[in-house]
Amino acid sequence: MATIEWVERRTDAEHSDRGAALMAVLLLTVLLSALGTAVALMADVETTIAANHRDSIVVAQAAEGAGAFAIQELVLLDDLTLVLAGRVASRLTGPFQLPPVAGAMPLDVPVMTTALQEDTYGGDPFGANTPRWRLFGHGVPGVDLPFGGLSEQVFVLAWVSDDVAETDGDPFADNNGVVVIRARAIGLRRSQSDIQAVVARVAPGVIRLVSWRVIR
Repeated sequence: MATIEWVERRTDAEHSDRGAALMAVLLLTVLLSALGTAVALMADVETTIAANHRDSIVVAQAAEGAGAFAIQELVLLDDLTLVLAGRVASRLTGPFQLPPVAGAMPLDVPVMTTALQEDTYGGDPFGANTPRWRLFGHGVPGVDLPFGGLSEQVFVLAWVSDDVAETDGDPFADNNGVVVIRARAIGLRRSQSDIQAVVARVAPGVIRLVSWRVIR
């Protein structure tokens, strides 16, 4: 009987050791799985951050390019009233739609223009002299302009308004040669960048940049 009892005790101990080993293996498996998941999530986050950073650079450069292009077009005009009154538009004219690479979604530009008006000149702070944004150009530069090397990943818009110092009571007429340009670029994942410039026409074919700032 003593021998049999000793053998049974040894068997119980072996079972206990095996159970502990199995538990350790299971815990290690869970820890490795969690570590793998964490690494994968970190990789996804880093990829997303890098993509967003790249997109922000692309749209920022496109907004600056759209602003510079609008200025170059204004240089060619003898009268800036032509733009404020909507009688002359930019060569950049395309469908109100994001490029295919950015989802090809339609854009409600009239609503965007109304929102811009409210954000900048809301409440008519200058009465009859309150400037009114006029859409000047819009489209995908690499598609809607006849130049090579332009981006096909962004949609850009350019608005022009009279300046706040104008006191002629007509926001659609220019009498001092100064106007404001707001350029916006929209790209992948609806990333967006705006710049705003104030320019002054000092002589025929000569426009001076008064100010230039990044809005976002």
